[in-house]
Amino acid sequence: MLRLILVDDEPLSRQRLRYLLDGRADVTLVGEAGSVSDAVRLIAQERPDGVFLDVEMGDGTGFDVLGRLVHPPCIVFVTAYSHHAVDAFGVQAVDYLLKPVRQSRLEEALRRLEAALRRAEPRIPDKAPAMFHMRLPGRALSVPHDAVVLLSAERDYTRIVLEGRPPLLIRQTLGRSAAELPDQTFHRLGRSLIVNLDRLCEVDQKSRDTTWIRLAGWDQGVLLGRAASDDLRRILSSSNKRPAADRPCP
Repeated sequence: MLRLILVDDEPLSRQRLRYLLDGRADVTLVGEAGSVSDAVRLIAQERPDGVFLDVEMGDGTGFDVLGRLVHPPCIVFVTAYSHHAVDAFGVQAVDYLLKPVRQSRLEEALRRLEAALRRAEPRIPDKAPAMFHMRLPGRALSVPHDAVVLLSAERDYTRIVLEGRPPLLIRQTLGRSAAELPDQTFHRLGRSLIVNLDRLCEVDQKSRDTTWIRLAGWDQGVLLGRAASDDLRRILSSSNKRPAADRPCP
């Protein structure tokens, strides 16, 4: 039995999906939402197998919904616009339906949803990697904590360096970003920098006031000022952390 939620700010669109799903013995609708905030609350409460999710809504987007969920369910996007398809599959959507939804395409989406759930069955949720969630213009992005190399403050924005990707700039303060990352691994150096010390691969103290560090996964070094250097020395001495031998510098 598939437990589904419909999310769309247009009541007629939800009504059409409800009509197409009506009578199916293998589907149970456990709720509907017409806004991003209601959708986040309902999904967290009901923990459905899948969500038929609109992209553009009055108070945000379907990607905003995903960005606010710790454990998103399987997603089938339903929208009148084809240009969101690339972003949709970038967040591992099961399918992408264009309005008005045809019965045949809905049946195909349900088959894909069932297949995705079967593939996910062997997963052990508490062994899944912890994720860092970012809200970017028009989409959400989630990456494992381990993929985050460093974060730096740029006024009301945070610059994020990820392994294997160009740096990203998100509209979120450094303090708020830090709250989403484990403090056993991510340490604040000075006022404007947070580094993943599990990626620390080289430390070169240039003087009493400056230290040069390199982090695995990024080909640029970081020059620390006095306050950040003091923080680093304190952290390394108190935690017995050392540059990681298993993560060579680039």
